[in-house]
Amino acid sequence: MTQALRRVAAVALMLLPVVAAAAVPSDSQVVRVQQLLGFDEAFALTMDEKFDRSPELSHYSNSERTCVSGLVRPAFAGAMNNAFRDLFGDAAVVEDWERFAQTPGGARFMEFVRSGVVATVRNQPRPEPEQFMDGLTPAQLDDVAKFMSSPAAAVLKRDFPEVDLPQEQQATLAAKVQSQCGVELPKA
Repeated sequence: MTQALRRVAAVALMLLPVVAAAAVPSDSQVVRVQQLLGFDEAFALTMDEKFDRSPELSHYSNSERTCVSGLVRPAFAGAMNNAFRDLFGDAAVVEDWERFAQTPGGARFMEFVRSGVVATVRNQPRPEPEQFMDGLTPAQLDDVAKFMSSPAAAVLKRDFPEVDLPQEQQATLAAKVQSQCGVELPKA
């Protein structure tokens, strides 16, 4: 190999990890995929339940509850966004999910997933897979089959990452709640 070819090969090998590196999903991609899957509604329902009906917050006045909610919701929304970013791992994977959602079969699949996520949060029965499969056209079935055999569908096999706040963020949040709202956060 000539000296010039060796240099070109060395540069190519050094650049390979840069080219192969996955782009982390953006904030807007994370929000869109949460909406596709119904986690935006599930998060809102969960937070509403926590702040409207939770016994450990019942001693707060309405203004204290509003203040605490205004600090806690964004902190946990950030943790949820990070969990989705970890789950999907790559902006291209999110793009594949969004493209799939644009197909007739993908739209029906996303509706099935959304309804299951929301039903779970509401402690209602989840829709059965048979309900999803009944009435699928051959084209919709083909959309779903193609997607399920794609690398992007591997997200469905992964464990969902933890959504808890790290200890240091919990301490910072508790201090903010104390200073801005005049109350202490209940111990988790």
